[in-house]
Parts: sequence; C-alpha cells; structure tokens
Amino acid sequence: MARLFLIRHAQSIVDTVVATMCCDPLYQVFQEILQEDLPTETKQTVAQELHLRHCLPCSINDAKLSPESDGQIKLLGHFLETVRAQPRKVWCSPLTRARATLERLNIIYPMLTGCATILDNRLIERQRGDDAGKFADLRIYLVLNQHEHLRKLGCQPLTYAPPGGESLQGVRERASLVLREILPESRNNDVVVFTHHTVICSLRGQLEQWPESAFLKKLVGDRAPNCGVLQYSVVGGDVKLVQRSW
Repeated sequence: MARLFLIRHAQSIVDTVVATMCCDPLYQVFQEILQEDLPTETKQTVAQELHLRHCLPCSINDAKLSPESDGQIKLLGHFLETVRAQPRKVWCSPLTRARATLERLNIIYPMLTGCATILDNRLIERQRGDDAGKFADLRIYLVLNQHEHLRKLGCQPLTYAPPGGESLQGVRERASLVLREILPESRNNDVVVFTHHTVICSLRGQLEQWPESAFLKKLVGDRAPNCGVLQYSVVGGDVKLVQRSW
C-alpha cells in the first residue's frame, strides 16, 4: 500500500492578517450587512474600515512565512516521521509560502532530501487578480471597487471569476488535471503534495467524490490548518482517507 499526503503550507504573513481580521467583531458585522438590503455607501464604509484595520502587507501571491511557521513545520516533520512517510516524489506549488515550507521541512525531515521535486503551477492558490489579491477578503474588494459583482459571486459561487482572476471551477479543473498525474505515482510509492486551501479542497473533492454543494460547504467550514496533513491510502484504483493531522 502506498500513500498520498496532501499538506497545506505553513502560516504566511497574510494568514496572520486574515486570522486577526476573522476575530474582529467588525468582520462579523460586515458579513451580516452583505446579506441585507442596505445602501452601497453603508457597506462601503464598513468595508473601508476593515481594509484599513487589516491591510495586507503584500500581495497574496508574494506572501512569505510568518515567525509562527517554524513551530508548525517542526510539528509537521514529527507527524511525517511518526507515520514513516517515505516519498520518492514531492509535488509543490511554486508560490513562496509553499516552497519555503518544503525547504524548511527538508532541513528537519531528511526523508524528503533527494526526492524528485516538481513545482507545478496547477497547485497554486486561486488567483484573485492583481487588485483583489491585495485585500484580506475578496468581498471587501468587491464592495469597494466592483459592487455589481457581489450579486454574481452570490448567485454563481463556482463559476464567478473576479476581474483578472479565476473561478473556483477553474481551480477544480486544474486540480483534477494534476491529480491524474499524481495518482499513478502514488499507487506504488508515497507521494507528498504541498499546496493551498482551495486546491486541497478541490483535490479532496475528486478523491472523496464530493458533489458541488459539499465542495462549497467544505471550502468554508473545513479549512485545513497551516501544515495540516491529509493522508490517503492508495491501493490500485481504491483511494481512501485514513488519517488527518488535526
């Protein structure tokens, strides 16, 4: 039996800002007023205040790891050591936070040293576009800049693409393509994949055969923590989730 490990990158400086924002009572207010029939100006006032309080230090694509990431990577190494992961191939998103996670893990978990590493653009996080990628929440950007798009996002959550960005369906499709290459590898040898939340949900949806409604629900309510691991057994064509690290 070989295994497939899906791993979310360690905490980035953007993750830190988003986590702080999610604990801000004003963020709860913002989410509530989005569901109400209020003047656009009212929503924009709240959105602007949120953006000022929780402005990202960089674009999401350029986010480096936070100081808290060191402890997370150590725990990740311990988990892989405990389950005796022995991969021959590692697939990784080329975005900084994923690559840096792998590079630091290599130092403390020697089983990854010498593995063939594939940097695959199909494993990058959902692309929001250059402008929206500077906001902690896509909806904040839309309220302030593309208010008419909020209705599209609400009515077509899978197919809506922000200006210059991609849809969730687009992420699911590229994740499906890369999985077709990863699965044959994992039938004979352990394979480790370092990627991002939306891609992990997309891969899980394929592996666990989720309907679209389950994918959307899991995307919001079942977020893998930073350095969280999902371990699948792969026996022939049978793929089964056997362990998660959280």
